[in-house]
Amino acid sequence: MDKADTAGTIIEKIKDSISTIVDMNVQISTATEEQTIVADDISRNISDFTVSISEVSRSVKESSTASEMLAHLAAKLQTQARAFKA
Repeated sequence: MDKADTAGTIIEKIKDSISTIVDMNVQISTATEEQTIVADDISRNISDFTVSISEVSRSVKESSTASEMLAHLAAKLQTQARAFKA
């Protein structure tokens, strides 16, 4: 085997290695894009969850206020009923 053949073999191996590296880079790029999509989806779900929690919190506050008003009205009605009985 002469130097030209050896150089040709080495160049072929280098070419194959570069091709393998390019394929790996494509795979890494694809995986990164997929992970970005998943991360965006998770972020969107967390945002939606936060909005839902805010809505539930507001509803709980409204229910609490309505309950307090109802308790006040019930006490007032009870006082009026006692006055009526007397």
